[in-house]
Amino acid sequence: MADEIVNVRQCKCCGETKPINEFLRNRFGITYVCKECAKSSRHRKVIDAVNAAKQKRVQQFTDRELMEELARRGYSGKLEITELHVVDINNM
Repeated sequence: MADEIVNVRQCKCCGETKPINEFLRNRFGITYVCKECAKSSRHRKVIDAVNAAKQKRVQQFTDRELMEELARRGYSGKLEITELHVVDINNM
């Protein structure tokens, strides 16, 4: 019985050589990123989007509202607010 030839491809993300069936297919053929890396990449993008939305919501709070919200959620202790000032020297 002849050995079955298995097509393999190297993932551009993790660098591992895997069988073709571990890669996604799209309208152009087979992707260069394995299913596992594609899944973790999508997961990372969702997490980043959620964190960005949370950060934007927090920035809309005034200092007083933020302190009241944290107290309402049960946080206690010292809250230190640091301000970031950006100065564009190109427009001077």
